[in-house]
Amino acid sequence: MLMAQGHIAYQGPAVEAEPYFGSAGFRCRPGWNVADHLIDVIAAGAGKEAEAWAARFGGSARGAQLKQQLQASKAGVVGGGGGGEGGSNTRLQPRTKRKKTSFAWQCAVLGRRCALDSVRNPLVVGQQVVGYVMAAVCLGLLFSQVGTD
Repeated sequence: MLMAQGHIAYQGPAVEAEPYFGSAGFRCRPGWNVADHLIDVIAAGAGKEAEAWAARFGGSARGAQLKQQLQASKAGVVGGGGGGEGGSNTRLQPRTKRKKTSFAWQCAVLGRRCALDSVRNPLVVGQQVVGYVMAAVCLGLLFSQVGTD
């Protein structure tokens, strides 16, 4: 999806974006990155042309399809209705409240992740151990001269 000033300039498959903008007179030069070209086109026309991009997209077949899907979802129908390619006429289910995960379960999951990271990256674990030993030696030397008076 490409947007200009809050308006949809293009929404659809990336491979179809270049021909879409090319038909509007914004062809990508050979050897250029298509994504960078499209961002430049949208950024250059972000002022007065943003509404023109939105109107152009709204008048396209893809824009009309997107508008129909949006209206169908607002009406509570998944797909686009009709039971054809767009999907079935099933109603949206209300969102159920999710059960909060307990603190103990979160600790167990994080502990498992740390254990897996240790197994997968033994060099990192070795570096951490060396760092802890160096910190302990430095602190020991720092406080070794402190008397008990």
